[in-house]
Amino acid sequence: MKQLLITQEETPASPYRALATQYGWHIHFRPFIKTTPLLDTPFDIQHISTHDALIFTSARAWDYFFRRLKAQKASLPATMNYFCISQAVAQPIQQHLRVPSTHLHIGSGDAQSLLRVLARYPRWRFLYPCGRARMDTLPLFFRQHAIPCTELHLYDTQAADVSALPMDTYDMVVFFSPSAVQALALYHQDLIQGDSCFIAFGNTTAHALKKAGWTPNLIPPTTTIAALTNTLTQSMTQLKRIK
Repeated sequence: MKQLLITQEETPASPYRALATQYGWHIHFRPFIKTTPLLDTPFDIQHISTHDALIFTSARAWDYFFRRLKAQKASLPATMNYFCISQAVAQPIQQHLRVPSTHLHIGSGDAQSLLRVLARYPRWRFLYPCGRARMDTLPLFFRQHAIPCTELHLYDTQAADVSALPMDTYDMVVFFSPSAVQALALYHQDLIQGDSCFIAFGNTTAHALKKAGWTPNLIPPTTTIAALTNTLTQSMTQLKRIK
């Protein structure tokens, strides 16, 4: 039975287990990164409320933000708008805050789609809850367009200890971020990729694999779960014939 490694924890909405079962693969979920809260970051609800909108590019950022909000037993103004990179990120916000649809702005799963939505509101003040290590795409966009945006660093990202993983036994590995690749390089720097298929979720992840000396065999056309699922489906269909 072929082995698939997903370098994230499994979530209820994850489509990968059903896909692996359909094609007769054995699936493993193992987070390659771990996060810790930055509790020394000020979380001033009055300051937050002076912004027109919040930006969330990951469910993790929302989770840390909501924890701090809940700990203070605080609420956000009804006028607040929310910009999310995907429907998956927007879903928990809708569940917890009951945000009117007119106050929710959703991209199609990749940074460029979110930037196109943000560009429609050049006069707004934005707050960007994120990790201390984040991609430069959004901050660069705001600087180039002179749109006020404040970063709120809520967590730190570190490589998880994956030294015990038998990396040479996996037929396919999916990497979701450069940080996951860095974890692999830290604990398996001498790994020979061989026939293993490495799938990179996004060009920055693909670049990280190349920089570390490995080959990103497949890169989904867009950074959406649907595109990744389609890529996995096509790969499994092809590899199913190889025993």
